[in-house]
Amino acid sequence: MPGKTRDFRFQKLVNIVHKKASVELQGQLTRGQLVVDRRDWHAARARTPCNVNIVQALDMQLYKKMLLDAFGHPDIEF
Repeated sequence: MPGKTRDFRFQKLVNIVHKKASVELQGQLTRGQLVVDRRDWHAARARTPCNVNIVQALDMQLYKKMLLDAFGHPDIEF
């Protein structure tokens, strides 16, 4: 079951949060920028569900190891 192994390693690789976000189209200061609603209590009361996954942290050592493994160089030290 390689898929389950990859899923487990991916869960250890990143810290992801689910938030609601939209692109501001009418504002003068933020026109065209992504606006993320970071309020924790908002998701429970919102009419629209969370629509983006935001990576908050990344394990760089594990990421490098996964890249080296994927390209066939598992023995390289960094």
